[in-house]
Amino acid sequence: MFAVYAADPNHQDPLTSLRVGNRPDPDVPDGSVAVTVIAASLNMHDLWRLRREGSKPAQFPIILGCDGAGRLAVGT
Repeated sequence: MFAVYAADPNHQDPLTSLRVGNRPDPDVPDGSVAVTVIAASLNMHDLWRLRREGSKPAQFPIILGCDGAGRLAVGT
């Protein structure tokens, strides 16, 4: 899947860790559906998450975005 993600933790300047590219498709848990995202935003929640001192290197890469709009993926 195509995504904006944080490659590594950088609490002082989090935007420098942002990358745009392909990541593995996530698993879709039972009871959920896949959505093809058409538009998404990077917002203050994402920046807060990147600045948190609690973000551990083992958690990266982190795929960002909690706001999005799209349509159900084909076959769902």
